[in-house]
Amino acid sequence: MSRRSILILAVLTLWSYGFVDISDANKSFLSSDYRGAIDKYQAIIGQNVEDADLYYNLATAYLYAGEYGNAIFWYYRSMMLNGTSQDIERNMKIAVQSLAEEGIVAQGSDSIIFEILLKYYNPYIGLAFILLLNLLFFILILKRFLKIKRDIRGLIMTLTIIVVILGIVAGLRVVYMHLQERGIVLERSVDVKEGPSEAYKTLSQLNEGMMVRVRERYDQFLFVEIIGRNIKGWVPSSKIGTLKVSRL
Repeated sequence: MSRRSILILAVLTLWSYGFVDISDANKSFLSSDYRGAIDKYQAIIGQNVEDADLYYNLATAYLYAGEYGNAIFWYYRSMMLNGTSQDIERNMKIAVQSLAEEGIVAQGSDSIIFEILLKYYNPYIGLAFILLLNLLFFILILKRFLKIKRDIRGLIMTLTIIVVILGIVAGLRVVYMHLQERGIVLERSVDVKEGPSEAYKTLSQLNEGMMVRVRERYDQFLFVEIIGRNIKGWVPSSKIGTLKVSRL
């Protein structure tokens, strides 16, 4: 993988967050000590520092280190704070293509939808739009309602209320899907278990970089599902990087 194909770190010179200096981590990256850079960036994040560029730097270090699942995860974390960019999109493609060259299919329909939602869609605006359409529909029906015979007014009103309720439910469903917790598989392969323990039967495997929906937590395990594929079960939480959209 060529260094030219990946954007060099967002900040290469002295850079600090308050009293947290990351210039040493940047120096490790520039000297090709990617593991050292990863450890130093992680130590800074461990001090409760949240910053999109810091996450981007960490993701890029993982990318050079060949840990593509972690790279994808931290690029998503960066996107969730500050949106996407051409650099992130290019580097994400490199990570996915690198996995594909090793016979690993990392990106599915859910990850594509998630990226679109992060890039373009605010579900609250979508919900407001749906409610507005329902209001307009209700007004139009009401105008017609006043002109029709009394014996069928009740039926028309009932149908109108049902349509409005269905519209509201659809809008809330969109919001729920956007806010639902997702996860990225961090290791090369992860066994999916029938129950929340390694002692349970293995049902299938997840590949590095895959996106899953997190449905439930129990002890040190997550119950996950891959949308569009018949894969669901329990996996160790340490092998999944979780993503929860809390800022819209």
